[in-house]
Amino acid sequence: DTQQYEYLSVWKTTPAQLGHLGVGVQLYFQFMKKMGIVFLIMFILSSPSLFFNAAGQMVEDTSVLNQAFATLSIANLGKCPSSGCQSFTEVRERCGYTFDLPSINERNEDECDLTVQEIAQWIGAL
Repeated sequence: DTQQYEYLSVWKTTPAQLGHLGVGVQLYFQFMKKMGIVFLIMFILSSPSLFFNAAGQMVEDTSVLNQAFATLSIANLGKCPSSGCQSFTEVRERCGYTFDLPSINERNEDECDLTVQEIAQWIGAL
């Protein structure tokens, strides 16, 4: 007595069709689908923060691994002027992001389009 088995399509099979294999299998795939949607939404909401953190220049480390992790952390948000941040006020009011758009006028490298405080308000709202 040999039974014939057939493969189910990876893309066309619904979790409800897997229910005949057991309710746990169906529930597992329903859970995985919903968690995938949740993580996609969380990625979309966190991507502005990752962008501004990666554009920062506040973290310097000799270790490549530490540099990679620190670059995407909130500690890397913004940059100090070319003379460096000399006081707590300068650290709070440091440049968050400068748009590098082609323009007719030359820009001073210390000019800033968005401060860290302005960026933090928008990222915090997400």
